[in-house]
Amino acid sequence: MKNIQALLDSIADKIQENGFEKYAERVDAVSNTLSVLAAVEQEKELRLPLMELPPEVSKSGKGKKIIQGFIIEVPGCDVRIRKVDEDYTMTAKYRPLSQEAETNITKEIFDALWPSISRKQSKTRYEYKGWEIDVMDTGEVVAEFEYSKEKTVDLPTHWKIKT
Repeated sequence: MKNIQALLDSIADKIQENGFEKYAERVDAVSNTLSVLAAVEQEKELRLPLMELPPEVSKSGKGKKIIQGFIIEVPGCDVRIRKVDEDYTMTAKYRPLSQEAETNITKEIFDALWPSISRKQSKTRYEYKGWEIDVMDTGEVVAEFEYSKEKTVDLPTHWKIKT
């Protein structure tokens, strides 16, 4: 946990050096949020690679285009920036506790960080009966479902799961 906070502090310093002081504060806020994540309820997520986009999903409507890139990727932790329509966010995930913290950023911050990102992704996200189904620019299809003790996973039996 301390490693990811140190990396976020480093990102905040670089943002501040480029004249975006108020956005450095937002990155600091993500870092501070991570320090209290242990007190937050755990998120449970089922993630399944699929052979194809299920036909009922493609017929359900237009997907949203998502562009994202990873600023930090260390075992158990990652920080990404993401653009969906005209919304920009920075998200830090701490996988050992299945926790995440997210903050809004501006287009200017996104554009300033984008050139330094080594792993960039583009995908289209479809929503279907509580599922988020992503079709990556590589053609890979991944279905995700967030659930809790009260919410059970309803997996369509005809979906072709990649094994």
